[in-house]
Amino acid sequence: WYTYTDKTIIQKSAKDVNLGYVTWEKSELEDSNFLGSGTIIQPSISSDGAHMVYLSGEKNADLFIRIWDGKEWSEPRPMRALNSQFNETSPSLCQTKAGKFLFFSSDRPGGQGGYDIWVSKWDGAEYAWPLPLTGRVNTPFDEVDPALNPKNMTLYFASNRPHQSIGISEKEAAKAAAVEQLADVSEKKVDFDIHSAEIAGETSFEIITERQLSMLYSLREGALADLEVMKKLGGSKASERAVDRALEYLANQQEEDGRWNIRKTGGQAGHDVAATAFSLLAFYGRGERHDKECQYQNTVKLGLNWLINQQNPVSGDLRGESARSNGMYSHGIAALALVEAYGVTKDNEIRSNAQAVIDFIAESQHAEGGWRYKPNERGDLSVSGWFIMALTSAEMSGLKVKKETIELSEKFLQQVSGGKDGGSYGYTDSPGKRNSGKNAMNAVGFFCSQIRGTSPNTLTAFESASIIDKAGFQANDIYYTYYGTLAAYQHQGEVWKNWLKK
Repeated sequence: WYTYTDKTIIQKSAKDVNLGYVTWEKSELEDSNFLGSGTIIQPSISSDGAHMVYLSGEKNADLFIRIWDGKEWSEPRPMRALNSQFNETSPSLCQTKAGKFLFFSSDRPGGQGGYDIWVSKWDGAEYAWPLPLTGRVNTPFDEVDPALNPKNMTLYFASNRPHQSIGISEKEAAKAAAVEQLADVSEKKVDFDIHSAEIAGETSFEIITERQLSMLYSLREGALADLEVMKKLGGSKASERAVDRALEYLANQQEEDGRWNIRKTGGQAGHDVAATAFSLLAFYGRGERHDKECQYQNTVKLGLNWLINQQNPVSGDLRGESARSNGMYSHGIAALALVEAYGVTKDNEIRSNAQAVIDFIAESQHAEGGWRYKPNERGDLSVSGWFIMALTSAEMSGLKVKKETIELSEKFLQQVSGGKDGGSYGYTDSPGKRNSGKNAMNAVGFFCSQIRGTSPNTLTAFESASIIDKAGFQANDIYYTYYGTLAAYQHQGEVWKNWLKK
């Protein structure tokens, strides 16, 4: 312990205590009220004694949490936001001025390769969706057993990357460990040794990977094209063939100038910007990109260049030269695509364009927090959903987003929410306390609330999830299906399983 108090008489810190022997009572089996199958290992207790996290299971073990109420431990529950079809291990709880954090290791997609260290922050109800640490810590080798010293903000961990203690110089070790993300390093691994990374002056979430996660595609490069990875995420050979065929179709529909002509395939004329943005999102989502050699690099590069050329260089407006009366849809969708392109690649050549589309969003926001067909018009959730997604992606990609813009958008979400616990959503106003909005608006509102930080353990999220679950997958309503898929996947659990079945 670092500090100790019984909150009545004794209060000491480690510097006041001389080193000495400690006599322990004889160990005994903890109560049997532990959820999980098979072995229960690696318990971690928070410094205030309020949280216990441990690992349970034989293969693909999961993390579980119990909370101390002052008298006894709560019923254990699986950590839904952290557990995956991949391996989680080495939980380590710590508390800093920035809040409570849980560090752990996982071989899931999203990191540098092998086992990487991830961090999750306590949101008041649970440890929320995790993010991988920066390349200052993670490598394609294995990084495990994280432990943060809250006093000097130094993170200690074990790694099997090449290091000096194996009889090579510091320069030789650095050269041997310098490999590309996802590289095969099986022949270079050595015995594990202790490493450290000083993060003084930074919060734990500020050491998230320099190439921060984009919002929609938070898997590491190439993972979405890996059949074995996709199987664990709910995919199949049939689904992956469908994606490949769809991308081939999109590539064949591209015009010579790089755009996708929406009218040719039955869409509303005047929205080639939106059609091009949607197409680009599909390619980036498969791991295709404009800045590295890949199957559709030329397709993506040509489309991205056309999209950027439609942007007003002064205002950042991306509705296009012949924008329709509902052209703000086009800007929102294009903003999401452009910001995701930057977030995935961190290409500085397009950073200013990505920042400009976000600045235009801030300038065109209505006083009540939403967006609609024209700049500064009172908002509706259908248009506003795209803008909220783009703003969130911008935050996660390291672009500048005004605090007041975010706060107003969250206020707008509250304004159009309704139902018993605020988990249903209307188009321009609340559907009322006893009413539910339309399927598509419920899905839009649910997903937007998720990416804005609503915990899946709240009554609001449970109501939203039950509405989605009851409506189910509906292939004849593409708009609802798009947002419903995003929301169901983000929520996970039975909602996502049922969605996949349908």
